[in-house]
Amino acid sequence: MDLPFGIERRDPVSPILRLGSLLFEANRRKDSGKLEIRDRGRTHEIWLTDGSIADIWWEGVPSAPSEASTRQVWRRVEQIFKLPRPHVLWSRSVTPQRSPIVLSPQSVVISGVTSRQDLFDPRTLAERIPVTALQLTPAQIDQTRHLPLTPQEAQFVGRLRVPSPVPMILWKRGLAPQHAAALLIGLNLVGLWEGTWNAGDLPRLTAAAKTLRRLESGVSDCELLGVSSTASLEEVDRAFRRLSLELHPDRLIGYAAQDTELAQRAYLGANAAYQRIKRSRRQRPVVRRNSAASAGKARPQHQPDQWSTLLSQARSAGNAGEKKRAKAFLLKALALSPPRDVQNQIVYLLRQVA
Repeated sequence: MDLPFGIERRDPVSPILRLGSLLFEANRRKDSGKLEIRDRGRTHEIWLTDGSIADIWWEGVPSAPSEASTRQVWRRVEQIFKLPRPHVLWSRSVTPQRSPIVLSPQSVVISGVTSRQDLFDPRTLAERIPVTALQLTPAQIDQTRHLPLTPQEAQFVGRLRVPSPVPMILWKRGLAPQHAAALLIGLNLVGLWEGTWNAGDLPRLTAAAKTLRRLESGVSDCELLGVSSTASLEEVDRAFRRLSLELHPDRLIGYAAQDTELAQRAYLGANAAYQRIKRSRRQRPVVRRNSAASAGKARPQHQPDQWSTLLSQARSAGNAGEKKRAKAFLLKALALSPPRDVQNQIVYLLRQVA
């Protein structure tokens, strides 16, 4: 699915993506120059020689040319990646007139990004990665051997030999979800998935992109609109109106053609789900109370569907890594003959826990 690639101005991940992308491009082109990183009135610099990092200047001061300088450079790498809102500029210029300490940009990017796990929300990131499944070939895995990976991170990379959906990689590949998310971004920034997931590409989390990803994953109509399966029709109406304010074609005049097309597709999918919910609510049988019951306490007209409870229990078990329990709950839910869209969702989840 084509998504509108770009970085939001207030996205906290964008400086990391820009810094990593510039280092990757300079390394690929064997450029010499410097990256100026400006933050809160202070300027720091990363000097490159033929695409490799020669030195890192913190507040205009170069690292000391001694045996300890490599460790000092690594400390400065972490300091630069931990700057809250850096503004990164690239300029070609002469490198420092002394013997440089040559460092691999790939190693610097991996270390810097994985030190910023606080930036990456795995649930949000799973919707922003522009591919549904990721895989590394044996040759690509060999390329990671020179990277500064811990044994646990190396095992995580080795498991990517098998193509897997992004959510499964983030939650079921041996690392904490935020750690896995940061490592995936780092591997992307060093060009490991070039051609499949280009370095630095992370689509904006627009309402259209989010809705289309939900449609693609086979969620239920209620989940698509962001409401629970037991929500009232009034709640469903409000949720659809909120979504329409962002997706309706009449509100997208002047937008880029690609963004408009995606929003229209998302709106059509959301509108179809909304209409199906309304039809199903109208067709629900009304429980009539007899005269004896009307004299006493009123009986509830509708009880929550049992399959929705089983589906919720299956998701909880799946998130906890208990595949057998999740599968049992899903099969029980399927036996209750839920609506067609829910059946598709259950089948999708069964494939994940198979």
